[in-house]
Amino acid sequence: ELGRFITAADVRARKRVCVIGMTLRERLFDRHNPINATVRIGRANFRLVGVMERQGSASFFGGPDFDSQVIVPVTTFVRAFGGSFRSFDLAVKAPPGESLADFEYEVVGEMRKIRKLRPERPTTLRSTPWTRW
Repeated sequence: ELGRFITAADVRARKRVCVIGMTLRERLFDRHNPINATVRIGRANFRLVGVMERQGSASFFGGPDFDSQVIVPVTTFVRAFGGSFRSFDLAVKAPPGESLADFEYEVVGEMRKIRKLRPERPTTLRSTPWTRW
């Protein structure tokens, strides 16, 4: 919708940047352009670099409302808020032209390796494909 998404450079440099959903944009900034605004998350200030196109909820039964989410680089999250957490959401963008199903399979496989889950163990990972970036 506006601006850009989190980049690999943002992740490597642990930049304090964020992308917000459309509902947050409407509530916080009304009709003003929010790009480059400062957003306070906890005790940390972040530069807003993007607003996602309206995504809606993941399900009719209480799934996450993507329009109310804030996305930050995972490296920045760990540095700003500590590395001790039980779960978090991870947004990953497939390369242009790659099959979303194949890419999702690869990402889940890599996350299983990171979490040291053996092949016979059931996965505890959930994925919700976004198709609008």
